[in-house]
Amino acid sequence: MAFQDSRHIWIGTDGGGLYDYDFLTKKFKRYTNQDALPSNTVYGLIKGINGNLWISTDKGLAFMKQGKIVNLNIFKGMEREYNRMSVACTSDGRVLFGSNDGVVTLAPMFAKGLNYAAPLRIHSVEVEGVERSDHWNECLFEMLKEGKLKLSHNENTLVVSFESINYQYQYDIQYQYYLEGYDRNWSKSSSNQLARFVNLPSGSYVLHVKAICRSNGRELGETTLEIHIAQPWWKTWWAWIIYLCIFAAILYFVWQYYKERLQRKYYDEKINFFVNTAHNIRTPLSLVLAPLDNLANDSNLSEKSRGFLDMAHRNGNKLLKMVTELLDFQKAEQSAEQVRLQDIELPMLLRVQLEKFVLAAQEKHIQLCIETCPQQQIHSDVKMMDLILENLLSNAIKYTPQGGKVTLSASIEGKMAMIHVCDTGIGIPKAEIKSIFKTFFRASNAINSQEMGSGLGLMLTRKLVEKLGGKLSFVSEEGKGTTFCVKMPLGNVTDSSVRLVGEKKNVATESSLAEDKHDETCQTVSSAVLQDADVSTDTLLFVDDNEDLRKYIRMTFGDSYQVVDVESAEAALKYLKEGGVCDIVVSDVMMPGMHGDEFCLVSDVMMPGMHGDEFCRSIKENKETSWLPVILLTAKAGRDFMIEGLGLGADDYIAKPFDTAILASKVASILKNRRRLSQYYMDRSLALVRGEVASESASSEQIVGSDSSYELLEPTGASEKKKDDTVLNKQGQTFDNVAEAVLNPQDQAFVDKATRLVLAHLSDTNFNIDRLCREMAMSRTLFYGRLKTLTGQSPQDFMRLIRLEQAAIFLKQGDSVLEVSVKAGFVNVKYFSTVFKKHFGVSPSKYL
Repeated sequence: MAFQDSRHIWIGTDGGGLYDYDFLTKKFKRYTNQDALPSNTVYGLIKGINGNLWISTDKGLAFMKQGKIVNLNIFKGMEREYNRMSVACTSDGRVLFGSNDGVVTLAPMFAKGLNYAAPLRIHSVEVEGVERSDHWNECLFEMLKEGKLKLSHNENTLVVSFESINYQYQYDIQYQYYLEGYDRNWSKSSSNQLARFVNLPSGSYVLHVKAICRSNGRELGETTLEIHIAQPWWKTWWAWIIYLCIFAAILYFVWQYYKERLQRKYYDEKINFFVNTAHNIRTPLSLVLAPLDNLANDSNLSEKSRGFLDMAHRNGNKLLKMVTELLDFQKAEQSAEQVRLQDIELPMLLRVQLEKFVLAAQEKHIQLCIETCPQQQIHSDVKMMDLILENLLSNAIKYTPQGGKVTLSASIEGKMAMIHVCDTGIGIPKAEIKSIFKTFFRASNAINSQEMGSGLGLMLTRKLVEKLGGKLSFVSEEGKGTTFCVKMPLGNVTDSSVRLVGEKKNVATESSLAEDKHDETCQTVSSAVLQDADVSTDTLLFVDDNEDLRKYIRMTFGDSYQVVDVESAEAALKYLKEGGVCDIVVSDVMMPGMHGDEFCLVSDVMMPGMHGDEFCRSIKENKETSWLPVILLTAKAGRDFMIEGLGLGADDYIAKPFDTAILASKVASILKNRRRLSQYYMDRSLALVRGEVASESASSEQIVGSDSSYELLEPTGASEKKKDDTVLNKQGQTFDNVAEAVLNPQDQAFVDKATRLVLAHLSDTNFNIDRLCREMAMSRTLFYGRLKTLTGQSPQDFMRLIRLEQAAIFLKQGDSVLEVSVKAGFVNVKYFSTVFKKHFGVSPSKYL
């Protein structure tokens, strides 16, 4: 306890701190270690000569000056444990404190020395990701000198070092910092001389640092540093301008897309309206034209009436042509959705298209000219190119007056083919040139010409050209004529004797053709293969010595069939023998080296070397190819020649010149009948298993006579059928089943023999396709192809169906499921039950 003066008394406690009692107010004021007291356990109190109160504790010394406690532990050696009540003051003002380590003496002027100075400065900045170098140090020195630190957006983690210089009182100095623009409050006081900031956002900041005297809380100094962290490029002002432009562009394109959708919808609705109207007009128009045709044959008509009739008929045909043009336009638009690219020989394409307009040009006395380039190919779609040239040539002839001239020419410029259609017609008015490709637009002079048109042709033509990767342009002068230019990419020209046209190729066919390619004695073989999976996979082999005719057939039938063409019968036979396809045949059989497709042969009778009739005989007399249907094309149009050709086994006989539509119909009809025949042979095979058809050896098959006449044995119980229902031969009798009308005795014997062989080895689980082929004395490939064509089933499926039919008979006889699976040649009962249920629709146990 110590008296300060007559009013205040100081009381030290053991753990409760230091109390100041005021006699006047009779109140206590407490001081603890939170007020800079070294400890709350006070050991000694004494008043110095200068009026200061000196305090000793168990953890150090302090003194009270002007109501504030100054902790003396900041000085080295002051922080120790002092003894209780061990304190004294000498006559010269020194204060003595006893401790467990000796006596500590303090001079009376000691308290005055705490008013020291300590200059504060920021001396270093470390930026994460930046290596320290001489250049960086120089830049940093300059920036710190200016008090402005400028960093990039990715230099946003930094450590700032600072110091307040006073070595004597360095333990009494503490620091606080505050980052203006980032922190909310000052940091807590500490002796740490580092301030670390992590991932500072881009922007401007001011770092405030101050030094504080720990002993009395006096502020020793303050300094600042401006910190500027640049914006990343994606947040700069010019970046925001770009974003705004992109956003505006997106809005514009969305608006354009929506606008185009509305325009397309309006366009489609308009087209559909015209097309529906055209459909509705076509029927009554046909009913108008048909009676006019009948009246034209009336010989009693006067010249005046016949003139009126011709006028009505002519204008009716014009209306019909316009209606047809609208319908064709819709079809052309739909076909434009699928592009089938192939190499097309340009000179031939131009000649074929020009020939279509010879009659129309002759009617108007228009001179048609063609100027072709050297043999060259373009890579394009045949049908689309036909439409493009037809539209341009049709317009040229339509709007060229009598006695004019239309020229179709082609030239090569670099890797592009230039096709020009030039006329001396009415031309296009200069003011209307920009609108010529608009839908339903027709030039004013075209309307005044009285020629009918829809205004759709040129728009569709440009659309098709662009779809094919080309460009359509034109130059025109009213009254002098117009020249349209179609610019198309060239194709790949090859000297190979084998040309594959299309994008999808039959691997087996391609392989066999490749072998022929290296044989110098082999004839040229060209193949147009299917271009999409939606097209029929039937294969047509065309044999003719005329290259142009072969190309025409290839282009005409290429979209519906796989087309292979050869130029001689010898080449066709060799091609078939080596696993390819044959002369003029269409067949629904699987040729060796090919897989599961219909196959048709079409052959020319009058060819160099082996004639087509000899070729037909070779096909029909060879058991490996006798199943191929043959159509003969010939210039021998006489009745006797036709009878002779059919007598050789040809399925049809067509005289040249022939209509491709008729040929296509005959091909499709024969293939359809072959499919029905396949179903018949499969049904007959299963009937043979059930005993509904008599089973005889191949040698005793009821094949009557040497002229290939024959009749089928009737199924069991068929004796009740009428006699005129019996299926007979081709010599003029009637048939009650179309499939049976074209039965080949060799084919029937083939299927019957295969069926009997499977039945003979029914329970033999080791009897597989290879053994069956050996028993049939055929190679696996030939057997697969012939059986697939005749029955529509692969050998594996064929054998399984026969086993299942016989298994059904065993079940009806009362055998158990296990016994039946063994007898029928099934190794696994579970597998037998699965395939049985799949075939019959019920499990074996529920079959009865």
